[in-house]
Amino acid sequence: MNPIIQYLIGCFKDAGKGYYFTLALTLVIGLAGLSNSLKFFEHGHGLSGMSDMVPWGIYISGLAFFIGCSAGATMIGLQIHAFGKHEYHNIGTRAIILALLSIVAAMTCVMLDVGNPFRAMKIPFLLRNFTSMFFISSTSYMGFMTVLGLELYFSVKLTLGKPSDMERKMAKFMAIFAVPYALIVVHAFTGTIFGVVKAREVWNTPLLPVHFVVSALASGVALVLMVSILTVLITKKELLSKEAYKHAGWLLAFFLMLTLFLDVFDYIILLYNSTHEGLEVWHLLTGRYIITFAMNMGLMPVALAILLF
Repeated sequence: MNPIIQYLIGCFKDAGKGYYFTLALTLVIGLAGLSNSLKFFEHGHGLSGMSDMVPWGIYISGLAFFIGCSAGATMIGLQIHAFGKHEYHNIGTRAIILALLSIVAAMTCVMLDVGNPFRAMKIPFLLRNFTSMFFISSTSYMGFMTVLGLELYFSVKLTLGKPSDMERKMAKFMAIFAVPYALIVVHAFTGTIFGVVKAREVWNTPLLPVHFVVSALASGVALVLMVSILTVLITKKELLSKEAYKHAGWLLAFFLMLTLFLDVFDYIILLYNSTHEGLEVWHLLTGRYIITFAMNMGLMPVALAILLF
């Protein structure tokens, strides 16, 4: 039997009522999302939240979020295989599954935003514009799915406890290789898509790919930790030791601190330049979109304080 199928069957056998309730609730939410997606096809892109000030709606936001989560989640495998943090072993396979689901969700967002999903499926087989950042980035997603699929296969072989020496080496190699591939090839190029938009202040900067990578590390580690904690609450089975939670908390705090640093100085430079376009963006953020701006900038220090103290 395929080791991944065998692993999933084992998860279902060990599951309790809380697990099945959560699974059913997730299915209901998924069906609601599918229903809204069908409405999107009928009524057009306006339902995604696009406006005269917002050129890209919720689907592109979903792309950036899920790509970040998929890239950041690979940090768990790196901790296990490169730094010997075997206390993360119980969530290693879960992190890979989350990364794989996130990259699928990101690609789904792109396909929906194109309007006709079959149009997006032409990349890279029929539409091959090698100078397009969208082409480079979209193609890298498929490669990343392959990398995660191989990493998941060898990780499950380790989890089941019957790996050969070659499979152990491949599990280690894929776990380490997935991180630079995710951060440089996948997420940095996703940030470049936004960074080359000259008409948008704050976006049009060579630091945006770096900003995307740092945000990906924070969001991916946070996602894995959140799912791990929810799993413990549902199954009543402890996955990580206190030392592992402490280490993961410090890791997340570090990535969050870097993200906050980049955010703050983005806005300082925006204001200090005093360009007409930059000031218009600032007035827009602190006027029409003050609620989301305050949530973004205000909740990060709160989260950082909770992690540190």
